[in-house]
Amino acid sequence: MLSPHKKIIVACLISLLVFGLVIISAALARLNPAYNFAETIDLKVTGWLFNLRGEQAADPEIVIVAIDEYAFENLQKRWPWSPALHARLVDSLAHWGTRVIAFDIAFSESSEDLYPGSDSVFAAAIARAGNVIIPAKFERLLNPVSGDPELKFTPPVRLIREQCYATGITNIASEIDGTVQRFPYPAAFSFQDTQYPGFALATVGAYLRLHPQRELGSLLRRLQLERPYQNRTLINYAGPAFTYPVISYHHIINGSIAAAQVRDKIVLIGATILEMHDYKPTPFSSQQRPQMAGIEIHANIAATLLRQRYIATLSPGMRLLLALLLALASALLFMFLRPSAGAFAALLLLAGYWALAMYQFNHAGFLLPLSPLLLAVPPVFLLSTFYKHKTEA
Repeated sequence: MLSPHKKIIVACLISLLVFGLVIISAALARLNPAYNFAETIDLKVTGWLFNLRGEQAADPEIVIVAIDEYAFENLQKRWPWSPALHARLVDSLAHWGTRVIAFDIAFSESSEDLYPGSDSVFAAAIARAGNVIIPAKFERLLNPVSGDPELKFTPPVRLIREQCYATGITNIASEIDGTVQRFPYPAAFSFQDTQYPGFALATVGAYLRLHPQRELGSLLRRLQLERPYQNRTLINYAGPAFTYPVISYHHIINGSIAAAQVRDKIVLIGATILEMHDYKPTPFSSQQRPQMAGIEIHANIAATLLRQRYIATLSPGMRLLLALLLALASALLFMFLRPSAGAFAALLLLAGYWALAMYQFNHAGFLLPLSPLLLAVPPVFLLSTFYKHKTEA
């Protein structure tokens, strides 16, 4: 029979051993994402939490104008479309009082060869509206000669860039499981002494009358995103794909909508047609639920920012600390319980932690990661039970 003092010492040693294994797992994950077991667990759990929470109402201030099959059939079947057509769209939306017009369409190359004079027509429409966001992209490439990483910036053509209200970066990063769960970090990308905010952030800044490039600091303070931004970047999805209703691009061009549908709203324009290959999985995606169009992902990011419905989570360091505390607490618990009681306590701990995670996610906007619990408690239980079996037999 072990004395209470010795049980405490053994519990501490077991918890340190398990914590060491967690540290090794974290180190392997940094070397190769394929070994990031903790991240794999937490990504899967995030999907469960979103699906258990269920669908919520789409933000009424955000409208998607879709480049869909109907628009292709009725407007122009060849892509890219003429910028002059986009000019008609901008003029219509501006006439109806749209507050922000944001294009998730690349304008990085001149259209003069295909549609002479159309770039100037589009630029003039953008200037008249005064509220148009145009996208840009950053790409991380390897120098073919040196092999060093390089940053490639792909802005809109100058004629269009000089007339738009702001430029926003449309890069969307996927997690190791392929899902899109976070909005861009950092909040803005710097290139040649110019700050370029994320596309949704630029759009929300325009909506709030804070210029997303010249007044970036004020915008981040308004959105309560100064610090710690990196731990609050989870997209608070309203629901699966098609939660946000869409208006066909064609309906805007032919004027077959009510002005109230777009008046004083954020209008995001992007492709929903499958042939454009702009679909990505989200935490809601499954075999029964389709992937989400990029423009709807941006809509969810914009809604998260606009309503400040952030989902905070723990930093990597805090996750390790939580794993250590859980390992120590469970080791002390298991060393003083019989194996059957210890197994029941482990199940009770798992159930209680899961219930707390669900409550925090649904009501407090906090994602309590499950990986510290799953990486710490089961190994501690097995080692504690094995040790007691060998010493008390």
